[in-house]
Amino acid sequence: LADHHSIIPVSKFRVSPPFVDSYAAFRSSNLDLLINLNIQSVHRSGQELKPKFVCYASTIRWLENFRNNIILNVTRPTRKGTVWYNVRIPKKKLSRHYRVITFNLNLNDFQLSYWSSYSNRIGLVLRVNALTLNSEYKLAIKPVIDRLVHRPRAKFHVLHFGVNTSNFEVDTRSFATNGEMKEIEFVYINSFSYTYNTTNYDQDSFDDVTPVESNPYRHHVEATTVKFLWNCFNRKIVFSLYESYENNRILRKNMSTEVLRGISLLKKALKQSSLSEHTPAKPENCLLGPTSTLKSS
Repeated sequence: LADHHSIIPVSKFRVSPPFVDSYAAFRSSNLDLLINLNIQSVHRSGQELKPKFVCYASTIRWLENFRNNIILNVTRPTRKGTVWYNVRIPKKKLSRHYRVITFNLNLNDFQLSYWSSYSNRIGLVLRVNALTLNSEYKLAIKPVIDRLVHRPRAKFHVLHFGVNTSNFEVDTRSFATNGEMKEIEFVYINSFSYTYNTTNYDQDSFDDVTPVESNPYRHHVEATTVKFLWNCFNRKIVFSLYESYENNRILRKNMSTEVLRGISLLKKALKQSSLSEHTPAKPENCLLGPTSTLKSS
């Protein structure tokens, strides 16, 4: 950046053309963001405290709602345009100012515990000796080709994604009625590596084009010493967690606003049909006509 002491306030009404921009050296067209997270164990009072994270099914649902409503949700412009006498050009949003976002995560001796609920103490525990995650995303702004007026569509494309783990272990847990916890090994992987790379592809269009011959694959997976244990206890825990998640998903879908809107429309239609059935029809004198009269003999 330039020296901030060189900035001199200038009035636009007292400067002849061309207009002087004192902050021209501080304006940017794009922003690159780098996020590095390094989580390690700490020593406190002569003891080594390893990082642990405990979550429940409600935590996963909250994160899912946060992702759908905050991150992926598109804000609609309200009360803007000539109809409301608001034709001011909006400023560029910060989310559209990014160009490349790089996220790096490093975990050492990490433990993740997942429980179905606080009362129903069944779940999984994940332990990893070392985990390294590297990812890079690029923002693409594309216009919407439509007969309507839309803002350009913003979408993050994955340029690179890689995960490396060692001593990856997943165990099943359950608390008995007497308060004792039962834990059995479920999955164990000595080392696991996954890489997704699009450097050999057209990053501007992000279309499925033919890759170069040196690296004809985008995905690369490598795992060594994979162990899997499937018994009655693990089967019970896994199917219980899946049924709990599926029932909650169906309940949220049935209680959503879309379903309630359909029920309200159905009630309105049934109410209108019932009123039309109970309303007596107006008699019509088709033989005599509206101006005919009867004469007694």
